[in-house]
Amino acid sequence: MRFSDFLAEDDMVRDAVIDIITIMAGEETHSLPLEAIQAELESAGIDIDNNALFDLLDTLPIVDNIQDDVVFFNVDGPAHAAGMGGEEGMDAEQQQGTVKSMAQKQVQKGLDK
Repeated sequence: MRFSDFLAEDDMVRDAVIDIITIMAGEETHSLPLEAIQAELESAGIDIDNNALFDLLDTLPIVDNIQDDVVFFNVDGPAHAAGMGGEEGMDAEQQQGTVKSMAQKQVQKGLDK
């Protein structure tokens, strides 16, 4: 495998992570468990370990911080500024369901083209 192949693969993983986080931030989700992101990537056929995912997330500007295996996003909407985020009481299972739902919508949108 050539070096350029590794770079292309890294870009693919980075783009997939950005897609997941952007969708969730658009739904005004302010945090997501690391394992939910990893599960979404695995369902897309991308295998990445926790350390590599953590390192990748740490380089993204949309990620505010990662604490206790939960990724917190920089969401600068009016609801966030007012402290009225709708996802604060959502547990990991509900968030994973939301991620799965959004991923299914994206796949269906892609198939409809």
